[in-house]
Amino acid sequence: MEHPVVLRRISDEEAMIGSIITKIAEMTDPESNRYSKCLPADPQGCLPDGVDFRRGLITVQAVLKRFVLHAEDHLTTDLPTVRRIQRALRSTLQGARSAGDKALLVKLQGFIVEAGAVQLI
Repeated sequence: MEHPVVLRRISDEEAMIGSIITKIAEMTDPESNRYSKCLPADPQGCLPDGVDFRRGLITVQAVLKRFVLHAEDHLTTDLPTVRRIQRALRSTLQGARSAGDKALLVKLQGFIVEAGAVQLI
């Protein structure tokens, strides 16, 4: 059995991963207010930590699809990783649920189903 402090830290990190997955598109969307506010005024400046430079190339759907594909490929050989992926998917939904954003929750559920996560159960 793991120490309660370790278990709490794991839980916190899973919640953080879920939050990152949920907001990843926003952090790469050049049309998003949050992204445009982070653009440096100086041409030599750089984006702050947590803001990606790939401008709209990373989507929630793509991240979820890659998770599911990896899990499917390793379903019989790497169960700990598959379980981590399942926890990341669950924490993504829990983040939207705890924020009270029903529209986001439904959207994320659809993305997870489209990615093929149902077949991992």
